[in-house]
Amino acid sequence: MQPDNPEITTEPQLDVSPKQTRQDGFLNSRPTKMLFLYVVIVAFSHFMMGYDFGYVSQLLVWGDFDSSELGERMFSTGDMTLITAAMPLGAFCGSLITWILADSFGRKYVSIGGNLLMIAGGGIQCGAHTMWTLVGGRFVLGWGVGIGSVMAPLLITELSPPKYRGQMVMFVNLVRNFFEMLSFAIGLSFEESVGGFRVHIGVALAFIIVQTVALLFIPESPRYLVQKGRTERAQKVFSLTHEGVTAEEIEAKVVELMNVRKTSPFDKIRGIHSVSSNFKALCLICLLQAVNQFTGMDAILYYNDEYFGSGGWTQWSVITCLTGSMGIIVAIPAYFLIDRMGRRFLLIISLIGCILMLIINAAAASQTTFHIGNSGTRYSYETNYKALRAMVTGTILYSAFYHFGLGIVPWMQSETLPMSVRALGSSIACAVHWIGSFTMTAAFFKMAKNMTPPGMYGFFIAVAFIGLVLLFLFYPELANRDLETIPPMLANGINMKQNIKLSNLTRKPA
Repeated sequence: MQPDNPEITTEPQLDVSPKQTRQDGFLNSRPTKMLFLYVVIVAFSHFMMGYDFGYVSQLLVWGDFDSSELGERMFSTGDMTLITAAMPLGAFCGSLITWILADSFGRKYVSIGGNLLMIAGGGIQCGAHTMWTLVGGRFVLGWGVGIGSVMAPLLITELSPPKYRGQMVMFVNLVRNFFEMLSFAIGLSFEESVGGFRVHIGVALAFIIVQTVALLFIPESPRYLVQKGRTERAQKVFSLTHEGVTAEEIEAKVVELMNVRKTSPFDKIRGIHSVSSNFKALCLICLLQAVNQFTGMDAILYYNDEYFGSGGWTQWSVITCLTGSMGIIVAIPAYFLIDRMGRRFLLIISLIGCILMLIINAAAASQTTFHIGNSGTRYSYETNYKALRAMVTGTILYSAFYHFGLGIVPWMQSETLPMSVRALGSSIACAVHWIGSFTMTAAFFKMAKNMTPPGMYGFFIAVAFIGLVLLFLFYPELANRDLETIPPMLANGINMKQNIKLSNLTRKPA
C-alpha cells in the first residue's frame, strides 16, 4: 500500500492542530432553519428502508390468511425468502452504481432518480397478481432504496456544520425508524384484509411522490458544486445552511475545497485502495456495515412473526409493535447524545447490550422447540411459554440496544472519507450493508433449521463480539470535526486518547 501523497489522494494536507481547528469559523457554525428543512426532506430517502420491514413482515403473515391474490397458495419458506430477499438484492445493485452517478450528475438529481425507481417498483407491487410479479417489483424497488441509502447520508453530511453533523445525519435514522413503526401499525390494520398489501405499499408511494417533488427545491451539495466549478452557488448554499460564519470564512472554505484535484473514476477506485488513509476509512465503514447486518437485526424484523409463530407464539402484534417501536423510542435520546458523547460511546453501549440480549435469546431458544417451515400448524404447537416470553423480551430489548448505536453510527459513513472518494466509499459501504441484508434474509430460515436457533444466536453473538473488539481498538471519534480534517488524522495514525480529547466530547455545541 502506498503512503499518503497529495498527488494521489487529491486532498490537501491540512494543519489540524487544536488552535487552528478552534479558529475555523465552520467548526463553530450552527445549522440554519433552512438546513433543518432540507435535512428532513433528504432524510425521507431512507424511509422505505424502515417501512419495508413492517410491509413485508405483515405481508408474509397476510399470505397465510388469504393467498388467493398471489397464486392461490400459502407462502412456503422459500417463497418468503424470495419475496424478502429481492429488495436487498436490488438495493445492493443500486448502491454499487450510485457513486459514479453522484459524482457525475450530483447528489440531488441522483436522489430523485432513486425515488423514480422506488415509485416504479411500488407500482408493480400494487398491481401484482402473482408472487413472481411481486418479487420483480421488490427488486426494482430495491434499486431505488439502494441509491437512497447512499445519497441521503452523503448529501446531509456535506451540507451540515461539523458540531451538528451527527444530529443532522441522525434524521435519516429518525425517519427510517418512525416509518418502521408506522408500517407495522398499518400492517396490523390490514393483516387479514384481502389485498391489504396493496394499500400498505400504496401509502408508501404517496410519501415517495411528495418527497420527489420536494427534492426539486433543495440545494445541491456545496462540495459537489465546488468540484464542478460553481463556486458562487456553493458560497450561497453555505450561507443558507451555516449560521454564524462570515462571508470571508465561506470564501476561505470554498478556496480550500478548490484545492481538491478532479480525478477520473479509475483514479478514484485506485486511490481508495492504494492510499492508506482512504483504505483505513473504507475498512472502518465496511466493518460497521457488516456488523450492522450480520448480527441479524434485519432478518429478525422481517421474519419475527413467522419465526416466533413456528415456536407456538400467536400474539404477533406484541412482537410486531414493540420491536418496531424500539427504533424510534431509543433514537430520540441517541439524537441528543451523538454529538455530545460521541459515536464510539453509542457504539460500545449498543454492542454490549446486543451481546447480552443475544445470550438471553440463545439460552431461551435452547428450551424452546421451533417448527421451521411448518407455520400452517403453529396454532397447535405445545411450547415452553416461559422460555418463549424470555425470547420475545430479549428480542425487543435487542432491538432497543441495536437502534441506540449499531443501527445509527454506520450511516455516519460519509464523514470518514475525503471528498475525492466520498461517494465511492459510501457506495461500497452501502453495498456491504445490502449484501449482508440479502445474505441474512436469504439464509435466516436455513440457519435456524440447520444450526438450530441457539446456534444461530451464537453466530450473531460472535459477530457482535468481534465487532466490539475491533471497533473499540480502531474506530476513532469523529464528532465535532470538520470534514476536511478527518483524512489527515487517519493518515497520521490515531492516538485514541488524544483523538477523543480533541473531539471535545461532553461539551455543549456552540
